[in-house]
Amino acid sequence: MLGVAILILGMAMLSNSGNLLLSTVDSKQRIRAKYAAESMVALQIARTMEQSSVLFGSGLDLPGTPLGSLLTGNGERGAASIVNANGSSGPLIQELITSGRFKGMMGIKIPLVIKALGQAPGGAKSRIDAEVKVYQVPIFQYGIFYEGDLEVTPGPWMSILGPVHTNSNAYFRTSGGLYFQGPVTASGDIFQWTRTNRTIRYAISPDTSAVFEPSLTTEIVAMDAYNRPAPIGGQHNVDFRTERLNLPIGGAIPEKLIAPRDSSDPPQLAKQQFDRRIPCNADGTCPSNRFVAEHDAKPLWISGPKVFYDRREKRWVKVWDFDVALMANHSRDSVFYLADTTTDFDKGTRGVHMLNAFRLINASILPRNLSIASANPMYIMGDFNLANPGGSCGPSDFVGSIPDSLKYCNAMIAADAITVLSPRWPLLDFATRGMSGSLEQDIANPHWTSVRLIWNSRRGADDTLYNPEPTHGYGDDHDATGYSPTIRINAAILTGNKPTAKTWLPPNNTDNLLFEAKYEGGVHNTVRYLENLLAATVVLKGSFVCTWKATFKGLDTVSTRTTIGGYYGPPSRIMSFDPRFRNLNNMPPATPFLSTGILSGWSEKR
Repeated sequence: MLGVAILILGMAMLSNSGNLLLSTVDSKQRIRAKYAAESMVALQIARTMEQSSVLFGSGLDLPGTPLGSLLTGNGERGAASIVNANGSSGPLIQELITSGRFKGMMGIKIPLVIKALGQAPGGAKSRIDAEVKVYQVPIFQYGIFYEGDLEVTPGPWMSILGPVHTNSNAYFRTSGGLYFQGPVTASGDIFQWTRTNRTIRYAISPDTSAVFEPSLTTEIVAMDAYNRPAPIGGQHNVDFRTERLNLPIGGAIPEKLIAPRDSSDPPQLAKQQFDRRIPCNADGTCPSNRFVAEHDAKPLWISGPKVFYDRREKRWVKVWDFDVALMANHSRDSVFYLADTTTDFDKGTRGVHMLNAFRLINASILPRNLSIASANPMYIMGDFNLANPGGSCGPSDFVGSIPDSLKYCNAMIAADAITVLSPRWPLLDFATRGMSGSLEQDIANPHWTSVRLIWNSRRGADDTLYNPEPTHGYGDDHDATGYSPTIRINAAILTGNKPTAKTWLPPNNTDNLLFEAKYEGGVHNTVRYLENLLAATVVLKGSFVCTWKATFKGLDTVSTRTTIGGYYGPPSRIMSFDPRFRNLNNMPPATPFLSTGILSGWSEKR
């Protein structure tokens, strides 16, 4: 009987051990199935971000993923579907983003539910429902946004309100003082130093007056944990080596936003591309708010072309004038696209191609909220988008009566490169031996020349000097009697720049004197000038986005340091973020956007 009892006990122990072993194996299978389901959620969020440009405004849904093997090599399989929690025709919601990389910004939200299935090789399954908020984040909520290296190195005191971000390194040098409200983020490093006994101030958080001042010298140093503001609630107002913020344009380069449309453009790019926003008829004819010089009829408000010499680029420019006041009487459109990709050669001995460009004239008052985009360089002559007390523009979210000073329109200028000209530009004459007449000529004039003219303040040293002067009492173009009034531009700017060569930037170079000799001028010189504006003030108010290297035909992006040589006298520059852009209802028409997905809920189903 004792032997039988021991045998029964032993068999029971073996049975329990086997059940435990089977339970352990089954638990591992369930864990593998759960991991597979979680992987499908992550994969669907990533694909949603890639497709977010086509997601908005196109049915508001996305296809899921059928059951298939995962790339683990262990036999796991997964499937997923995506459900729009608002329904296919639900309204778009504007909402404050409270977490993640766009915390504090407004986004247009679509709530999604990702239903994921994970399956292990042994047959175990796991089902997960994940709630995801997908946000479209208009890019002009940034005071400054750069794709490449961001140099903020002004001479006088400069305050920068609004968020600042670069997808590369940031270089902050102070001479008179520099203040950032923030947040300030860089996907690379942040280098900071002082040229004089001045300091950089960073707000501790965007909504406080408390500031942090790092201890700086003329030595160029990278920001670290000791020379940046401490986090508040785990969030840094100034941060480096952060995530890149990419436009969801299907992997295309950002410059393609302003390029003429092409059949090879990915659909994500086409959704945001300016030329794609202008519908054309089946026969290829397009409405008048699109002008591509090669094949489109010239609308009434486009005139030219004329020619003049751009001494920054050392090229003759063929320019078409866009008369905004004339347009207001003939068009109700709000988005205009311009391009001239033809090749025209100058008439002189150099035989090089000219720059093709567009110029905005008579644009001090806009008829409505307006966006003008061009694949070419663009010149702005005089004021752009001043307040109009008798007009209908202004911030839509203002409480009470809108002050007259805020009654300007929500506007955008997007171009390969942007140059500001004073209203006296057409009055400039040549002042060089052997050359006479107006600086600006009709393109049909057979006498304009392509001599390689070089700007120099010493008029008459030799025949190559280029020293234009105004003809109507303004005085010599290179002395203090130049243009003195204030030029005001109220607009979001989307453009390219000529970046400083990496050779002269930290960490390759930490010598401030060498940096001084080689840098291209920083963010405040990305908007270009060609005249003596030493007595003038230029006020730029809006949002400043620079996402490419300005490389349209002829733009000088090779020679070292175009800011040297005296081809212009710098104005006093006031650049400020327009707080109206914190409300998405005030965004200019066709504003490009970033996107993000935030996981807000998670439940596991058996």
